[in-house]
Amino acid sequence: MLCLKLKSCVSPGLPTCAFPRRMNLSPIFVLLLASLLFQLSVQKENLCPSKEDRPDSLTHAARTLLKNNQVDQAKACLEIAFSKNPRYVPAMQELGTICSRLKQYEM
Repeated sequence: MLCLKLKSCVSPGLPTCAFPRRMNLSPIFVLLLASLLFQLSVQKENLCPSKEDRPDSLTHAARTLLKNNQVDQAKACLEIAFSKNPRYVPAMQELGTICSRLKQYEM
């Protein structure tokens, strides 16, 4: 295993290991990683039943889903709305409420 000694951010007595300075990633690995990230984003969009692309429509769909106790689908709609417009406050508020209910304090 390739290790890089880190002096500034490691507690004494703990092993220090990080990524090497230069990572030579093969093109196949990069393509696989990109494909995986794309599939994850498509899966999230498939969870949200709304066909609309606007944050306000997605937030409205999420509120309707929440009334029907479909929390995972509502969260997916709100995450899409937030990714479309990170400054859209109603989506942020609803997403915060859902994450608080689910006790998911980190995203």
